[in-house]
Amino acid sequence: MVAAAFAQGFGGERERPLVLYGLGRNTEAILRMCPEIEVAGVMGPDADGPVWQGKQVLCPQEAAQLGADIVIVARDSVVPLIYRRIAALEAQGVRIFRIDNTRLSGSAGQWDSENLSYWRRTKEELKRLIDEAEYVSFDIFDTLLGRRILRPEGLYAAVERRFPGGFQTECAFAEARQKAERALGPAAGVEAIYQYVRKALALSPAVTAQLMKLEWELEQETVYLREDMGELFRQAEERSKCALISDMFWSSEQLRCLLAGQGLKTDVPIFVSCEAGCSKEDGGLYASYLERIGVRPANCLHIGDNRYADIEAARSAGLTVCQVLSGRQMLEASAAQGLLNCTKTEADSETVGKWISRQCSSPFALHHKRGRFFVETPYELGFSYLGPLLDFWLDWLRGQLRESGLKRMLFPARDGYLVQKLYELLRETEPELPPSIYFKASRRAVTVAALFDAEHVYEAAARGFHGSTRDFFQRRFGVTVDDDAPWEGEGPAARRLLRNAMSEILLHAEEERECYLNYLNSLGLPGEGKSGFFDFVAGGTVQHFYERLTGGKAKGFYFATANLPNRFYALGEIAAPFGNITSYGCSSPLAEHYIMLENVLTDPDTTLVRAARDGKMVYANGKNAAWPVIEQIQQGIFDYVVERLNRRELPAGKMAALRIFQLLFDGSVIAAPQLRSWFMYEDEYDGAISERCWNDIDS
Repeated sequence: MVAAAFAQGFGGERERPLVLYGLGRNTEAILRMCPEIEVAGVMGPDADGPVWQGKQVLCPQEAAQLGADIVIVARDSVVPLIYRRIAALEAQGVRIFRIDNTRLSGSAGQWDSENLSYWRRTKEELKRLIDEAEYVSFDIFDTLLGRRILRPEGLYAAVERRFPGGFQTECAFAEARQKAERALGPAAGVEAIYQYVRKALALSPAVTAQLMKLEWELEQETVYLREDMGELFRQAEERSKCALISDMFWSSEQLRCLLAGQGLKTDVPIFVSCEAGCSKEDGGLYASYLERIGVRPANCLHIGDNRYADIEAARSAGLTVCQVLSGRQMLEASAAQGLLNCTKTEADSETVGKWISRQCSSPFALHHKRGRFFVETPYELGFSYLGPLLDFWLDWLRGQLRESGLKRMLFPARDGYLVQKLYELLRETEPELPPSIYFKASRRAVTVAALFDAEHVYEAAARGFHGSTRDFFQRRFGVTVDDDAPWEGEGPAARRLLRNAMSEILLHAEEERECYLNYLNSLGLPGEGKSGFFDFVAGGTVQHFYERLTGGKAKGFYFATANLPNRFYALGEIAAPFGNITSYGCSSPLAEHYIMLENVLTDPDTTLVRAARDGKMVYANGKNAAWPVIEQIQQGIFDYVVERLNRRELPAGKMAALRIFQLLFDGSVIAAPQLRSWFMYEDEYDGAISERCWNDIDS
């Protein structure tokens, strides 16, 4: 059907060369069945060589240089995803089409699968089909079991990464392992595949056996039982009318072991391609299955994810079929499908794979919101949406600190509370990293303590303030001025008010300085040598006044800097993986929404005002009412990092982590209103009133 639609749409003479985007069976069918239509090349992210099906594999720039028309060969739900991936080529004169010769434009990049019929398929409907069938068969991988990786070949990259002997050529094993599977086909077992790899890489039998053993161990670590599918399998098994059918290189004994490891210990028949010598796709495995069970095909139900092997081939064999989408297929069809355009690095790919394994575990997970994701609990918000971002930054910091010579890493309140805990978790695996200290701090407390003269006072007053003159002097300097007029920060009147209160300000600053230094000294600060200094998104205010107050030297490590250069630091003096955020003209998920995340990093206390003479801390009025919710979010983030470290997985990729965070704000995810209501922005130092900092996409 695809080839026929292509022939009808592109069968006439054309002035421009045609390039097909897609390296799947439909593109192969077009090339085979439409030889009269000249195709200049093919494109796709998964090409493993310069030639595919006799056609040159082109990169985007090569397609642009040809002045080509690109035809996207993909399902309708995936077309917007691919269009966004290559839309920039239109600026170079490239035109982009569907297979029916419909030209795509900017609106084509918008997700439009909200009314996909799959979202209306329910678990109850599938239960009914299982009850009505005389016999039921299940596919295993991507149907009953999922993997915490985006693509199967990600497992081979993990084998290569963890293999103790290493490889002289990067990706040598992963590439050879992929080629072996493709060359030998679905009827090959794991032993035959590894013999192919052994010859391709000239490996010894001992190394070959080690690699095969490692892949099996990683397979067991990576798989998980998909939510709801275990229940459906048990329903069929209890009626003694169940089998498993899989195109797989693992033996039936190994597949039983994988299932048992996920709580599905079963003795139902398993039909596996590597033992039968035939596959689902060629129909042989279904024939073998039907012959053994002795049931009319029309009375048999097959449940699987692959639209060729599980749906078309099973239907051709006469079986009734029901497709349940794999986790990746669900993401492709969802409002968050753009996440798949952030998987160019191995770390990004692995991050997205783990995210899918949690968010798309159940094939019915997106039905409630028709293709959108839903986050309701604080823990899930932390684990799935914020955990990757913190995990990426933590690993970035680890790389920055290695061989830095810094004596300690300082994490001031309140932003440093959770991050310091994560850092100490990392130090359990890498104790050579410098030790850390968490200390109470705020712009207000550190700035006032560091006021040594009138110029310092004028410098501190230069920062804007919203409120009365009385509030300005009280909140900014801790002194009382009887003036309820709005504070006007510039001009001779403001200068005169500051001059009149100067003695009191400096006297009070001296008192606060003594108390605060006593507190810092009790922690061993500033200490000898240079320190690392954490802040979340900032212009270096707290770090600058800490250095002035203590005389200590510090190197800043932030998520992002804000409005550099400024009077404290030049651009680049503070390291930050997400760059420099400016007040105007900066568009990135972190720049637009960092205040929401700032709420999450804080400790249980409200903002510090100052240290008292008795050594206690004086905080802003009120309680941190959101703390019980924030604590659950922090636990989710903490568990994400713990899980990653325990599994020895790659740290989260930067692009994937940032894009997952962005999903919370672009309409891909619907967050429960009650959850969003806890995120408030308050800043007494600048006199800002409380306001919500995480609004609904439609509000």
